[in-house]
Amino acid sequence: MSTHGFNENFPVIGNQQIYVGLGQVSCDNLALNSIFGFIESFSGDHFCTMCFATRDDIQTKFYEEDFERRTTEEYDKDVASLS
Repeated sequence: MSTHGFNENFPVIGNQQIYVGLGQVSCDNLALNSIFGFIESFSGDHFCTMCFATRDDIQTKFYEEDFERRTTEEYDKDVASLS
């Protein structure tokens, strides 16, 4: 159990001490996509959870710097485009 946390006043539950922790999940794309509820079929484009690689990109690019990484800003933009 974590001993590091912070106090915050929340609208519904009032003043509470919140404890934080850090976790790591390691698995292949299929397992990771399944765990986090992403697309489990790799027949579509943009199947990677860490970049915007397409099926064609995966066949022709071999270095990390060749791929556009997903960022918080890109995620927010994608979510906003759904509404």
